[in-house]
Amino acid sequence: MKNFTKPLFQKLAKLPWFSIAIFLIAVIFFSIRLIITYDSAHYLGYVSILEGDTPFSEWDIARGPIFPALIYIFGILFGRTSAGILIGCFIFYLLFAYLCYQICQTICEKLKHKKLIQNIAFAILVLNPLILGYFHVMLTEFVAITFTMLNIYLAYKWLSQDFKNQKSLIFTTIYIICEIISATISSSPTLSLRLSHSLFPQSSLSSKIIHSKTSFIVLVLC
Repeated sequence: MKNFTKPLFQKLAKLPWFSIAIFLIAVIFFSIRLIITYDSAHYLGYVSILEGDTPFSEWDIARGPIFPALIYIFGILFGRTSAGILIGCFIFYLLFAYLCYQICQTICEKLKHKKLIQNIAFAILVLNPLILGYFHVMLTEFVAITFTMLNIYLAYKWLSQDFKNQKSLIFTTIYIICEIISATISSSPTLSLRLSHSLFPQSSLSSKIIHSKTSFIVLVLC
């Protein structure tokens, strides 16, 4: 539990090989160009609405506002170019990698060769060509992938709550908000909660009842 909650980058940032690894990941990531698809053009059209160049009446209600808003923010922070969007994708990729490491570390905590298995599982997730490819396509998939991993992480933390103080209520609210965001992007509602139930043990019957009730609330809201 301590290893799971202890910030990863506090332990690794001082090590030279960690900086080298980040550099190599960046080289590999930015050596692949950003792919613009037919649907990507639609999202760019919604960005023009957020910029004020197109009236809001042109917005297609079948598309949610979160992904166009992200592309709009990427443009403000990093420039309205494909390179600027790719920098934003890279930030999401780093967050995805961090969450994968934390989850793999927790799952493999009690295994005999935990370090070896943990690193292999981490490499399979982070260096998977399909996942790496989606982080180079201007579609909602890379956001949905990252939010799914984030929600698995939050679900595990949430399942560990004792629900006896105000912090638990605040954390539950944050978790529900993240699940709703995931659902609006395309991620399956309560997917992370179901995975966390499978990957991590439960504590008590009362906690299970509370978890089940909140699961129902999340499903209804999403």
